[in-house]
Amino acid sequence: MTIRSVIRLMIVLAVLAVAIWFTLRSVDLTSLGSSLDNISWPLVFCVIPIILLSHYVRALRWTTILSPSVPVRRVWPALSAVLVGYASSVIIPRSGEVLRPWVFSRRTGIPLGATLSSVVVERILDVLTLLCGFGLVFIFQQDRVLQAIPSLTPERLLVAVVIPAFLLLAVIVVLTFTSAGLSLADLIRKKVHARFGVWLHGVLMQVRQGTVAIRTPALWFRLTLETVSMWLLYTIPLWLLFKAMPIASLNALGFADAAFMLVIVSIGVTIAPTPGAIGVYQGFAQTALVQVYGTSPAEGLAFGIAAWLVNYGVALVSGALCLVLEVHAGLKMTSFKQVRQEIHDSTS
Repeated sequence: MTIRSVIRLMIVLAVLAVAIWFTLRSVDLTSLGSSLDNISWPLVFCVIPIILLSHYVRALRWTTILSPSVPVRRVWPALSAVLVGYASSVIIPRSGEVLRPWVFSRRTGIPLGATLSSVVVERILDVLTLLCGFGLVFIFQQDRVLQAIPSLTPERLLVAVVIPAFLLLAVIVVLTFTSAGLSLADLIRKKVHARFGVWLHGVLMQVRQGTVAIRTPALWFRLTLETVSMWLLYTIPLWLLFKAMPIASLNALGFADAAFMLVIVSIGVTIAPTPGAIGVYQGFAQTALVQVYGTSPAEGLAFGIAAWLVNYGVALVSGALCLVLEVHAGLKMTSFKQVRQEIHDSTS
C-alpha cells in the first residue's frame, strides 16, 4: 500500500468517525433499539423489488445512452454491471464508477472508452436531475431545506450550487454541441504540450461519442421518461419506509415528503467520501427528520439506518451474486489491475 493510499484511508476513516459521532451524539440508544425493533420489517422487505426495478431502469437508460453508437440488444449485461458497480462502491467509495463500465465492456466486447464516456453522461444526467429536484424543492419548500441543512444559506447556495450548475451546463454545451473543446486540445498539442494535447483530444472524442444520445432529439423523450421513472422508483421505497416506522408522525408523511427526503439524502450521498456513504447517509436523514418533521434524534437515526440497510443491502447482495455469475461466465477480476492502462489506451 502506497503512502497516498494510506493517507486517503486515514482521511476516510476520520470522516467516518466524525459522521458516526455526529449522528450518535444526542441519541438515546435504548430508544434507538426500540425504534428498530418495532419497525415493520415485512413492509421494509417489500421495497426490495422496487429497488431492483429502479436498478433495471438505470441499466435500461444506460443502453439508451449507448444506443446511437453501440446498440445493446440485451439489458441483462448492463444490469449485472450496474449491480456489481453498486456493490463495489459500498466497500470502496466511487470504485463502481470504473468497475461498472469495465465489467460491461468485458462482457459485451464494447470498447472501454465507449462505456466510460456513457457513464460520464449518466452522471451528468443524474447531477442535472438532482439540481433540478433541489431547485424545485428550494423554490417551494425553502424553509424546510434551510431546516434540513442548517449550514445552507442563499449566499452559500449561490456559490455551492447555482454557479457550479451553470458552469457544468456551459461545459456540457461546449463539449457536446460545438467543436471548441477539440480545437482547444489541438491548440494545446501544437503550442503548449503535445502529449497532453493528444490525451485531451482523445478524452474529448470519447465524451462526444458518449453524448451522441443527448444530441439525438429522437431519444430525448425516452431518456426523460427513463430518468423520471428511475427517480420515482427511488422515492417510493422511502415513502413505504415512512409507513413501516413505528412513529405516528412519519406514518402520516406523504409522497412529496419522501421526494423531499430523497433530495436531501441524495445530496449527502453525492458528497460522501465514506464507503457506501456510511454515517453521512444516516446523518442527513436524521437531521432532516429532526429539524423538519420534529422526530427525536433516535427516531430519525432509526429511519436512516433502515433506509440505508435496505438500499445498500440490496446493492451489496445482488451485486455480489452478479459478480459470481460474471466470474463464472469467464470474467477475470485479476485483469482489472490493467484498467488504468486500458483507459489510457482508449483515450490516446
